[in-house]
This record gives sequence, structure tokens and C-alpha cells, in this order.
Amino acid sequence: MQTFRYHIDSCGGAWLEVSDAVVAPLNIAEKISGLSRHFAGRFFLDSHGDAKLFLDAYRARYGEPNIKHILEKGESAINLFPVYDIDRLNDRTRRALRLNRVA
Repeated sequence: MQTFRYHIDSCGGAWLEVSDAVVAPLNIAEKISGLSRHFAGRFFLDSHGDAKLFLDAYRARYGEPNIKHILEKGESAINLFPVYDIDRLNDRTRRALRLNRVA
């Protein structure tokens, strides 16, 4: 069972941190919205939808994950990470996520 970090900042933002390697076998990369962030081979899934999308897919395949809550003072640096845009992913990331779609 894996443990995922759930970042919560004091400005109301919250994201579930998940690596590309965990997202890939779930085949959900094309369903993740632009509300989430993607940086350095990691997704920071927006708590208002994409985190639920991931958790539903993860639970169906592997069971219940562990989630570690991380409370951050002020605005999280995650806000500075690039917004997830499937059309802007490089070829290496596309292969890692098992995406067939060509940019």
C-alpha cells in the first residue's frame, strides 16, 4: 500500500501529490484537468475533482491508499508549478504516462 502526500495551504489550496509512474497504469492522464499541476514527473492533483478521479481509480485497482496530510503556512509553492496541459507534455513524459495521443 502506497502513501501519498495531500498538501493543504492556509489560502484554501489543496493537492494530492502522485508520481507519473503511479498515474500511468490507471489510464487517467487524459482525464486530468487543467486545475492540477505537473512538475518533475509528479502530479499535484486538484482537490476539487482530479484527486477524486485518481483515488477512485487507485482504489478500484489496488485498494485503499495511505494519505499523509501536510499543512503549509501561507500560499503553497505548488501554485508556482506549471498547470497540467496534456498537449504540452514532452515525448518522454507521454511514454511514461502511456499516452497514445500525439501532440
